[in-house]
Amino acid sequence: MNEKILLRFGVLILVIVLCTAMILGLYFGADSVNDVKVSSSLKGRDGSEIYSTSIYDVCSLSAMPYANYTADEFLIPKSEISGTPVNLREQNDFASKGTFVFVIRNLDPFDPDFSTKASVLNDKFLQGDGSWHLTFFIPQVWSSCNVYVNYVLESRVGDISDYQFSNYTDYYMSTVAHKTKTEPLFIDLTFYPKIHTISADPLEAAAVITIHYEAAPNMLAGIDAVPLVGKDTAVYSAIEKDLNLSVVLCVIAAIANAVFVFACLLKRSLSFLPCLLTLSGVFIVLLTSYLLANAVYYPYFLQALRIIALVLTYTVAFLSLKPKTKSKTVWSVIMAAFAIFATTVCFSQILHFVPVISDSVWGIASTVAAAVCLIAFSFVYAADKRNDVCLAVNPLLVGVLAITACLPNKNIFALSNPFYWTCVLILLCTAGVSIRVFVLQEIKLTYLTNNLQAEVVNRTKDLHEVIGERDQLLQYLSHDMKKPVSSIERFLGILRERENDEEQKKTIDIIFQKTQELGRAFAELSTYSKNNFTVEMSSAFQINELLAEIYNDLEPDCSANGIILTVNSSNISVYGKTTRLTSVIKNLIFNAIEHAQCKNITVNAFKKKDTCFIAVTDDGKGLSPDAEIFRPGFTDKSSSDNSGLGLYISRNFMRSMNGDITVSHENGKLTFLVSLPLA
Repeated sequence: MNEKILLRFGVLILVIVLCTAMILGLYFGADSVNDVKVSSSLKGRDGSEIYSTSIYDVCSLSAMPYANYTADEFLIPKSEISGTPVNLREQNDFASKGTFVFVIRNLDPFDPDFSTKASVLNDKFLQGDGSWHLTFFIPQVWSSCNVYVNYVLESRVGDISDYQFSNYTDYYMSTVAHKTKTEPLFIDLTFYPKIHTISADPLEAAAVITIHYEAAPNMLAGIDAVPLVGKDTAVYSAIEKDLNLSVVLCVIAAIANAVFVFACLLKRSLSFLPCLLTLSGVFIVLLTSYLLANAVYYPYFLQALRIIALVLTYTVAFLSLKPKTKSKTVWSVIMAAFAIFATTVCFSQILHFVPVISDSVWGIASTVAAAVCLIAFSFVYAADKRNDVCLAVNPLLVGVLAITACLPNKNIFALSNPFYWTCVLILLCTAGVSIRVFVLQEIKLTYLTNNLQAEVVNRTKDLHEVIGERDQLLQYLSHDMKKPVSSIERFLGILRERENDEEQKKTIDIIFQKTQELGRAFAELSTYSKNNFTVEMSSAFQINELLAEIYNDLEPDCSANGIILTVNSSNISVYGKTTRLTSVIKNLIFNAIEHAQCKNITVNAFKKKDTCFIAVTDDGKGLSPDAEIFRPGFTDKSSSDNSGLGLYISRNFMRSMNGDITVSHENGKLTFLVSLPLA
């Protein structure tokens, strides 16, 4: 393995080391919420062992991971205190309905240290009404719940089906059908601080929080995260910081997505598409996490969307690592496995085949496998010297994100959750790498543009040299070759004068006619060589002024041949080359004078949409429908007249001005239609 590959691998290894350090630091080193001490010394109303917490053990902000759980029935608040102790940090399989009971004991009035402990609690929880107040924060309960504090209904979220409130409290109301809704709840707990007001019965003196819940059929059930308890300002502040972080991350992800959408549209390139899709996946994950932390009526949809976005992010990252080698067997097999994994997860979330696939054993195992594949193929991608090693960093981070998604949530808040900070790293890395790609593309484009300009200069120089050589050749043909043609004409004239045989005179006349046609062809070549259409610059001009000049020049020629020349025009501004257009129109009129045997020639100018049309029409003998009149050296065999190079050159003139010439023969009239763009 050479040094360059080792350097490439070193970049990825450094990223992994930094991510590992971040995860371990947040997971074990960050300030986390302490769990309250739990005790099993109390017995429930039915004599069963229950978990309870003393108010004295509650800090300004504490977590309550333990609850007493009863499946498939609703216990009477305060009167029925029982259940199986469960740890909410673990993966629990809760029933579709049931009861959670949290017990927070007041101080023992018979405790010899009561005064000392009461003084401590006064400093932390005493409020203006002379009572100790705790705030109990309940995260999402899937997907409807009624919360009681002691005997009183404190709050309700959604509706539980066939629920009679009068069976549990003085609240006379009932709900018939299940109504899904999740909402975090802040519950105020009040404790008497005076020793003589505290009941000797620990359960009677305790604050008992009873939660009746019901989930939608075959869907996620129970409490989504660990409840918090503590001083009201501390609890509210902690939750607000989490929400603020989620908002900031969502805004950053949204801005990044907008920038990359603009970049894709601006560059008209798919180069940034993997980055855009990755950012879109991260944005959806962050947005759904934020929405789920608030009151929502469609929590299952958001949960499914969150998991689908994660899976699609993994898939897009893997697709961006497609190898360039011909041997792609291993990649294809793993890609097929990825497709099965993604399809299964997406359909299970959309069709609700599995309540929460990400929390199942298969879901965690497949996600970890996907993460390993992403990390492994990131190294394979980096090993190819043709690839930019920086483009492998983003898929590598997505693999790390997949691993953090499977870690148990030891730290309750996003501020200390490795998953959210890995999302931040992906946002930063994607932005940085994409800016780098954008800059490199601009540098490459600038280089190509500069080289293209230089190439255009060289090609233009070569073209001018070719044009110069062609003009010299045309000048030779048109000038030097006309001399022997003129000599042939003189000798033919002398020969005809001396010839007495009429048949011989006819032959001489034919030869003389062909010689004249050859002379005219050389004259046209001379005009073409002197007036090169590639040299003249295009400009805007009025077509009526140009046609007026042509009329003044050619009207005497038409009159001398008994032809009436008519020009109809209006103020039409066109963009082209005046000298070339004049040459074209005159050539068409001269052809009609010399070959058409006509009585009238009409020139009409009109415009249609963004094009100006000039129609040159004569009422002469016309042309054969199959005649290729724009072919060099075309000869109309019916009349034995040679149109020479005039029409061929005229069409080239017009096409050099983004125009054209067409011909039509209708109602005994031949029309040449010249088109030119409007100015």
